[in-house]
Formats: sequence, structure tokens, C-alpha cells
Amino acid sequence: MPTRQSVIALLDSELCTESFPDSSLNGLQIEGCEEISAVAVAVDAGLAVLEAAIARKANLLIVHHGMIWDRPFAITETH
Repeated sequence: MPTRQSVIALLDSELCTESFPDSSLNGLQIEGCEEISAVAVAVDAGLAVLEAAIARKANLLIVHHGMIWDRPFAITETH
């Protein structure tokens, strides 16, 4: 099973996330499971989307419009 970090590294590399200045936090915003077995994809992050991903047993959610804007910070561990 792929790890969260290997999937993030692949996506960051393929999407060249460091090449685009942005007021949002491109890349991982909310830390989740270490091992990835199911992925959900959506346009916008939000409570309904998160609940739908959980209901479908996805342990990675990829969205175009993330949850964090302006002053980027990732939600990891206790933050």
C-alpha cells in the first residue's frame, strides 16, 4: 500500500506545486492516515465533502480548492 508521503511527493512533483505562487497552501493541508488505500477527489473542500469521503472509506481526499487561504498552515498532529 502506498504511504501518504509517497503519494504527496508524486503529486507535488507531477503538479509542480512549488512553481506556482499562491495565497493558499498547495499540497498537504490536513494530515491523515499514513497508508493510503482509497482516494476521493472533489472540487471544493468542506464539511459535506469530508463527510462524503469518510462515508466512502477514502483515506485521502484531493481537492482543487482547499480549506486554507491567506496565511497558509497545515493541519497536522495537534494543530
